[in-house]
Amino acid sequence: MSCEFFSHRSAIRSHARIRVQSRAFTLVELLVVVSIIAVLIGILLPALSRVRQSANLVMCQANLRSIYQALVIYSIDNKSALPMGLNRAGDYWHKVVSRDVLRVPGGGVSKVFKDADTIDGGDLHYSVNPRVMPDHSAQDFYPTAYGTPSQSPSQRRLGSIARSSQAALIWDGKQFANENYNAYPIGSSLDSWRYYAGHYMVWDLNNPQFGVPGWQGWLSEMRVDAFWPLTPAQDFLVDGVNWYESSPIRFRHMKNSTLNILFVDGHVESRRYTNANKYDLYRRDFAVDFR
Repeated sequence: MSCEFFSHRSAIRSHARIRVQSRAFTLVELLVVVSIIAVLIGILLPALSRVRQSANLVMCQANLRSIYQALVIYSIDNKSALPMGLNRAGDYWHKVVSRDVLRVPGGGVSKVFKDADTIDGGDLHYSVNPRVMPDHSAQDFYPTAYGTPSQSPSQRRLGSIARSSQAALIWDGKQFANENYNAYPIGSSLDSWRYYAGHYMVWDLNNPQFGVPGWQGWLSEMRVDAFWPLTPAQDFLVDGVNWYESSPIRFRHMKNSTLNILFVDGHVESRRYTNANKYDLYRRDFAVDFR
């Protein structure tokens, strides 16, 4: 009886060992599984990265549309006038909109002015067209141009701007280290400061000085210059130190290849940077025609 008992126990133990051994993975099988997981991660991570980049691009476009809605509300409350880029009280446009329209307490700035694909820091990541929302302390060089200021700039009215679907209002601005990683609120240094030459950011068919035959065609085909002496890649694809030493434009989305622009009529477009000789950014995009 005892012999049968011990024989039966031995059989059970042997069967259990076989079951345990059959459940274990060999080293080769483990390596195969790890390799498969590594391949899947390698396939999925770039896809997830592209999804995140696309989401940030769309979020920026939504920010710009929200900013436009706030500007429209401001203009309704101010006889159709847009805010100055910098007013006489020393307030920049984004702070005026945050206070008077978006009702941010304590002099703060709304989160709608912050973009996702940016260096941490700053509460403003967009720049505005100085022709549309100018600095009150600057001189307006249009229509006299060529270094002769004609008058102090004034508030523009939305309805006074022709070519509204073709004239840029706000765009992705470069962050500057010496501005606490804010974008500079007014894009005066655009196209190597040609704003102060008067005619470079104006599309005026009624003024003989700017409406001469061929002028608009030439303006249409010319790309916005990088800030001299920087190359387009050095200027448009990286952030800066001092706002007056580089362009206010930043292709920061989709791995430094895409720029979002809000136009005066409220629609948003994305522009692409391919190389120094191929980037979708023309002077016509920033030239303004006043009715």
